[in-house]
Amino acid sequence: MASHLFSSHKLRHRIVLSGSFVASILITGVLLTTWLPQIVGASGIGTGGGSGAGTSNCSNNGAFSQYCGWGWVDYPLTAFSGPTYNGRLHWQFKNPSGSPFNVSYWGTLPGNSSANISSTCSGAGATGVMVFVYGNYKGYTLGYKYQGLPANSPGALPPGTTVDGTGTAVSLGTAKSDYDSLPSSLKSGYTWGSNVAWFCWDFSDYSLSGSSSTNITSGSPGQTIYWTHQLINNGPTATTQSTYSNLGMSGFTNGWGTGLGGGWVGAGAGKGVIRTITDYATYTITSADVGNTLCQWVQYDPQGSSGARNGRGNHACVDVPYNYNLNPSVSLSKTTASVGDSVYVAPTVNNTGATKSNQTNWSLITFTVAPGGLVPGGGTGSQPPTSVYPGSTTVSSGGNAVFNTGNTSVSAGNQTVPDRPVGSRVCWVLSVQPYSQTTTDWRYSTPMCLVISKSPRIQVWGSDLWVGAGGLAANVVTSLTWRGSDNSTFGSWAEYAIAASGTSKTMASGSALNNGTAGSPWSGTNCNVVQETFTNAGSSGCGGSTTVGGYNTLSALPDVSVSFKPTASLPASSAANPIDVNALTTGVYSGSGAIYLKPTTLGTGKWVVINAPGAIVNIVGSGQLAYTPATLSSTADIPQLVIIANTINIAGGVTQVDAWLVARPTGSNSAAPNGSIYTCSDVNGNANLLNSNTCNQQLIVNGPVSAQHLFLYRTAGAGTGSDIGTPGEVFNLRPDAYMWAYQRASSADQVSTMQTKELPPRF
Repeated sequence: MASHLFSSHKLRHRIVLSGSFVASILITGVLLTTWLPQIVGASGIGTGGGSGAGTSNCSNNGAFSQYCGWGWVDYPLTAFSGPTYNGRLHWQFKNPSGSPFNVSYWGTLPGNSSANISSTCSGAGATGVMVFVYGNYKGYTLGYKYQGLPANSPGALPPGTTVDGTGTAVSLGTAKSDYDSLPSSLKSGYTWGSNVAWFCWDFSDYSLSGSSSTNITSGSPGQTIYWTHQLINNGPTATTQSTYSNLGMSGFTNGWGTGLGGGWVGAGAGKGVIRTITDYATYTITSADVGNTLCQWVQYDPQGSSGARNGRGNHACVDVPYNYNLNPSVSLSKTTASVGDSVYVAPTVNNTGATKSNQTNWSLITFTVAPGGLVPGGGTGSQPPTSVYPGSTTVSSGGNAVFNTGNTSVSAGNQTVPDRPVGSRVCWVLSVQPYSQTTTDWRYSTPMCLVISKSPRIQVWGSDLWVGAGGLAANVVTSLTWRGSDNSTFGSWAEYAIAASGTSKTMASGSALNNGTAGSPWSGTNCNVVQETFTNAGSSGCGGSTTVGGYNTLSALPDVSVSFKPTASLPASSAANPIDVNALTTGVYSGSGAIYLKPTTLGTGKWVVINAPGAIVNIVGSGQLAYTPATLSSTADIPQLVIIANTINIAGGVTQVDAWLVARPTGSNSAAPNGSIYTCSDVNGNANLLNSNTCNQQLIVNGPVSAQHLFLYRTAGAGTGSDIGTPGEVFNLRPDAYMWAYQRASSADQVSTMQTKELPPRF
């Protein structure tokens, strides 16, 4: 809005405006209203006194004309006043009449007195005013609109002529050059040679600038930034009007914006720093600033004596770059599980960098490795994880995630172990992309895997299951498998009743889990799976939270050994030379130490009782210790084997035992192996040695079973597909045991009742 003209005689700064007006400019969030003065006039200004140039044509009637002297005159504002003319202040403004060669006084125009001109120009920062004048024969001058007089017209004032004692005449060319140098936007409404009579000039010349600097150019959360902000008057003169300044800002997330720290500096401020802004110039970087560039600068108005608006200093900026390193990992609640089990998968991202991450993609996948197969590792790469790990499926994923420093969990939850062969590994991998600010690649966690194990089942056929007889505290605890493909639950079960002195958990009575049952019966109501489980727990209900068991009236089992009096001793035996019981004569045998029996078939009518309470009976080898499959014609033809011992061991290769198995403890010691039965002696009583490849043949025991400790070590069944419900052990109380016992008692002409129990009609 200004122009600078460097003439041969001085520095001139001209501003031309068409009239008084109010300019409103929105600067730095503050509405500044500035009154911009009229510094160009269209009417004349006159004065008395001085040494005007005269000619022979100058009339002595007091009229002002070109013949009495004319021209453009520079007046300093400090002397822009003087004597009166006809009772009026000189420098009054007049209108011309007629031609420019014959003008007369018409009167004063309102507001155009010399006093108003002086205040107007000084308010605009000028130190002088240029006026087009006519003189009269007395040497007085009045100002008029310049209307195109040629330079050689009569009465022209020579440049340098002193006018009115303080003014100095300038040539038409100088005045025209000064006028032409003004911006056209400021000359609107004025035309040289038509209506320009005066304008302010010789302004004080100064310019302002803003300077900002900072102690750092790059920072991280926790660091403090110190800005230095200065408003500078570059001179060469002092300011002539008040200046408003404040701070502009960008990149902040704390609500700081532009227009803060505002303040005024009054006119008269000398060259140099005229304001230092300290408000809002100190800031501690937060994690929310990461990824932003924090900038501040000085804003000021006006820019200087030119009147230009909305000054802006340099931007002093601090970059807050990302600095992160993402390390994904997965943890599991268990390392082995059966098909259908629930495992808690906890994927975590650990950011070891100094800042939060940029927007990040993450993906949790799962895949299965066949038994004996190699598990791939983790690492980095450009491909998505489903491409890196063949056969994988996405469990959950997300995009645009931001990970703060430290550990962050994503999408943790329970996962169901799929129906895969025992020994398979089910693995989970968490991946993130990008894993740092320097790459676009993925990082894949080390796969975390569990091994699919099995939870073998037990089935009790043809009888009840009693646990904790004789006041012993004993629980029934078995495992369950849920198959998602058909929403079925598989587990252990007894054909008839279950009576436990302790708690009976997850084992069904009344054959309820035979071939599985729909849904998860223990998650809501277990009425349909425990209807034949005895309880004295104080509740007749059968909801999911109902305690089942606590049947504390079980009496001790009878001592069947008193019914069998040995009449002979067993021959010596060893693991290499076991006894063939079918080769023994029918009868009752005693024994001690270690007794070894081999699989064989008892023939028709053959029965053998081994009554050796202190011995350890080992059934060794492989195959079946069974009864004859021949057709029997009478109860006397029923074969039967009764084994009464302290400990009974059954080798893993034995798949069937047709016998009574009675393991009775000796003395007061109730700890195993005293009074124990081991269904697979191959692991020497150490369950930690079991796996899917050991003791993996199903065992069927046909006959009554009684023991203080029953160790079920068979791992058969509980597999995939149709094998999911197959038991590892089956205990089957067949009618032949009752019939043989009845026939033996009848042959002795007596039936001895050892114990009575009142049961529901079903039994």
